[in-house]
Amino acid sequence: MSDYKPKFVSLALKNAIVYIILIVVSSALIGYFLYRKSSAIIVNSSIQQLEHDLEVLDVRFISYIEQIRQDILYLSRSPYLNDYLIAPNSAQREFNKVKLSNDYFSFLSTKPDYGQLRFIANDSLGLEKIRTDRLKGHIFIVPSDALQRKGSSAYFRETILLPKDSVYFSEIDLNKEYGKISYPIMPTLRAACPLYVNGKVEGIIILNTILNNFFEHFKKSVHSNSELYLFNDIGHFIIHPDSTKEFGFEYAKLPYAPLEFKLPLDFLTTIGNEIKSVDTKTHIYYFKKINYPRSNYSLYICLGAAKDVILSPFYDWQWSVFVITLIIILLLVFLALFWMRKQTNGLESITKSMISFPNSLSVSDLPLNRNDEIGLLANTFQAMSSTLQQNIQSLADAKASAESANKSKELFLENMSHEIRNPLHSIVGMTRLLEDNNPRTNQLPFIETLKFSTHNLLSLVNDILDFSKLKEGKIQLQNEPLQFYDLINKIYKSYIFEAVSKKISFKLICDESLKNLWVNLDALRFSQVLSNLISNAIKFTPGYGHVELNIKNEIKNDHSVFLLIQVKDSGIGIRLENYKLILERFQKENRQDYLKNESGAGLGLPIVVQLLELFGSTLKLDSTFGEGSIFSFEITLESINNPDSNTISKEAQVSFFEIPRSILIIEDDPQLRMLYQRIFENGHNTIKQLSKSLEIGELAVDQKYDLIITDFWLENVSLFDLFEQIFSYKKQDGLFIAVTGHHDIDAVLKSSHYLLDMVIQKPISPDKMISEIEYAFTHMGFQIPTLEVLYKDYDYDPALILSALKLLINEWKDAREQLSKAILSRDIGMKDAVVHKLANSLRRFNLIKLENQLIMIKFEPFVNSKQLESTNSDIQVKMHQCEMFFENELKKWL
Repeated sequence: MSDYKPKFVSLALKNAIVYIILIVVSSALIGYFLYRKSSAIIVNSSIQQLEHDLEVLDVRFISYIEQIRQDILYLSRSPYLNDYLIAPNSAQREFNKVKLSNDYFSFLSTKPDYGQLRFIANDSLGLEKIRTDRLKGHIFIVPSDALQRKGSSAYFRETILLPKDSVYFSEIDLNKEYGKISYPIMPTLRAACPLYVNGKVEGIIILNTILNNFFEHFKKSVHSNSELYLFNDIGHFIIHPDSTKEFGFEYAKLPYAPLEFKLPLDFLTTIGNEIKSVDTKTHIYYFKKINYPRSNYSLYICLGAAKDVILSPFYDWQWSVFVITLIIILLLVFLALFWMRKQTNGLESITKSMISFPNSLSVSDLPLNRNDEIGLLANTFQAMSSTLQQNIQSLADAKASAESANKSKELFLENMSHEIRNPLHSIVGMTRLLEDNNPRTNQLPFIETLKFSTHNLLSLVNDILDFSKLKEGKIQLQNEPLQFYDLINKIYKSYIFEAVSKKISFKLICDESLKNLWVNLDALRFSQVLSNLISNAIKFTPGYGHVELNIKNEIKNDHSVFLLIQVKDSGIGIRLENYKLILERFQKENRQDYLKNESGAGLGLPIVVQLLELFGSTLKLDSTFGEGSIFSFEITLESINNPDSNTISKEAQVSFFEIPRSILIIEDDPQLRMLYQRIFENGHNTIKQLSKSLEIGELAVDQKYDLIITDFWLENVSLFDLFEQIFSYKKQDGLFIAVTGHHDIDAVLKSSHYLLDMVIQKPISPDKMISEIEYAFTHMGFQIPTLEVLYKDYDYDPALILSALKLLINEWKDAREQLSKAILSRDIGMKDAVVHKLANSLRRFNLIKLENQLIMIKFEPFVNSKQLESTNSDIQVKMHQCEMFFENELKKWL
């Protein structure tokens, strides 16, 4: 093979000559492109600006109308107004009237755009009962002798005919007093809402909005080169650059709009939600119809611009550029095309190989014999492609190996969680039964030891699972209201026995100001942090040493507390140079003298460090080797009022044992079956236990149960495929619960397609299990949709009913998904839009409770993520049950 290499000639040298020529004439070339495109760019830019401004104005107008709607609905639901309407006597009504008037006064004080707020009774005269006015910047309550009769007014007659929670919007006109236009001019919009009591219209509430401020801001938001118009469907201007043309209908003038814009007769009828344009000799106009909430009344918004204003910069220099540009086109286009084509032939073959390489992992037709940069590039790419092929294969092998290892890890964690939590569940339950069986005094220490050991083993399982989740960023804090000192005291007491058994003095020192403190806190994760620090402190402290848990309140205000938490010990201490190594690898100091009898140290400090990062804190160490250590961290917690008043009282909750229950238990573990038998037997409950999957199919078809408890696995076989069959044995108002050792209970709930009402993770104490079941019975409540009205609407025609049910099912599925997104992202606008869309179906099918629950969902700051997830889960279950009901009805009509 020859060693000859072609002489290298630089591609840069070849191109330099051509590029020098191009650089000389580049200024003229720039003029050419500017000439060709500047006019179009200027016009298009102006058009885009007009269209954008038009969309912004439309959104701003609709948002303003929606705010008025929300305000009038808010006023119609006022508790003061309700008290006034249902007052038992005239004296009470007068008293309530004063409170309502003051409320209206306060409302107008905070809403400068509103000029008048009235309550008009539904009597033959339509007499104003309460009226609050704003006049020349002052707000006053109109005395009774100045109130007017409005029974003949159009807004009164139209509003009292509206259904509940509907809002009437008037046409936009000028404010009048006693039939005369008020001065200064005040464009006015009236919004009203009927007030129902026991299904009867008691009157209306009406709000006058003075639009001067809004129109002023509306006009200022338009670009200085644009002209803003707002007119109604008749053609009368409400906003016009010439104010003398505004509100012509109030002065008996003819409409200006058709003549102003030279519109075709049917032009306005063709404007929908899309933007329409009119191009005259002198102007460009863009029109859009505003979605104004009133029938037989339309508003149109228009933005216009003069063409000479738009193109004035272009006209100044277009002719001088034109001649130069024409000469450049003839010369440079030919040279550029010829030379670039010659140079790019080789590059094209390299480019094609590069494009096809990711798919084929091979190269072909490369110009390897060229003596310039293209030849060098081709040879380099060929060598690089060979290296890439080898590396890609190595990566594929490594990826397959990593995926296999990850699957093995996940399988190990899942199996470990299930296999350990199951016996722990039995131990916890049996320990509780031992406590309830009046143990002898000398047996109590053994029971306490059993409870403590169970707790430690469960903590170890959680540490292993959490360590994996923390590394993958899958853990989020789930804050909930709790009494801070109560949590601290429980953690402290759980380690007293271990400290005493090692002859270690263990003290809790806590500021008195914290003993009645309520906070929003993730108790599980916070307990993990403290438990790991305390456990390590006791474990590495020799006998007759001391351990101290010290909690100080550094700063406190109405909304938060800043705490310094320290765990001190008199153990062997840690060398500071080894602290980072301990955190990263969890290596222990040389502690053989103290740990001969220890069973292990878990994953403590790495989990503590990563959990504290979630709390926005860091772990600090102050240690003297051979004398002891102080682990500390600072944390800011949200302080709250005692939330007990907002929770359901014990008397209001349904007691599971108050009435006889039929219970189905599906469990293959004989110890757990015995435990459940002991938990639920009370003399009048009927308990049926199954230990094999085949026994499920042997149940009577008509047998229904109040409560079904099942494991996720039975005889090492998943019950996932049997969930629908098991669900069919649940009473309509019953509960279907899975008690599982699976480490991800959300995955279990989703995999059941929300057939499960609840998933309980093992282990759980009998008391806690009963409490959660009682809570679920208290908060459950699924209304059966009433579809008779739908069947009547379609005259019981099967084809039409089938079509309607299919559309209904799709609508509910889409709404359920949108609701979930809205709730979890706290998007109140999206939530309200979905509820509004569903409102007709909810009312027609008598799903009043579900509608009220959806309406009452609020995203207040004190509502934490865990509560939102609980609310979302509850809504998902109820809406999914409705979907299943609709699907069952669909099957009946097939």
